[in-house]
Amino acid sequence: MAANVSLIDLTPDDIRKLPATLRKRIAANLASTGDNPGGWYIIGNASEEWVQLIERAIEMLQPVAARRSAQLTDANIEKILEVFLSGAPRAPIETDLDIDNARLRAEYLQETQLLTSARVRAASGLSPRNRSEPASRWKREGRLFAVRRSGTDLYPA
Repeated sequence: MAANVSLIDLTPDDIRKLPATLRKRIAANLASTGDNPGGWYIIGNASEEWVQLIERAIEMLQPVAARRSAQLTDANIEKILEVFLSGAPRAPIETDLDIDNARLRAEYLQETQLLTSARVRAASGLSPRNRSEPASRWKREGRLFAVRRSGTDLYPA
């Protein structure tokens, strides 16, 4: 049997028009959870197993969404700090160090043969399903290092 799921926002007037048994169940739920009457899920043509499965899935989504929201907030704070700090006054020596580091990095990138993770994989003779393996694993283990260029890890040959 297929499960049909519909989201119906019930207003207080909608609830007053429902049969008494449903009104009592909604009132009991509202009293125990403190929720508002809107956003009720109505599941039709479903077995009890489907109903329980959907209820568990919805319960599991709430903490995941809360964690993700907190992560986004932290990321946004970091971005705002970057904007504010980018205009902060700096000692001349810090600017000189940044310029020297950028120059040395550019020289290194020009002078060193760099391999993509796919080329490291091909040269290794291994054939894992993940195309970034074994380079990413070796990087995690400290067996090789990567240089980041344009958002991509490159590995010195």
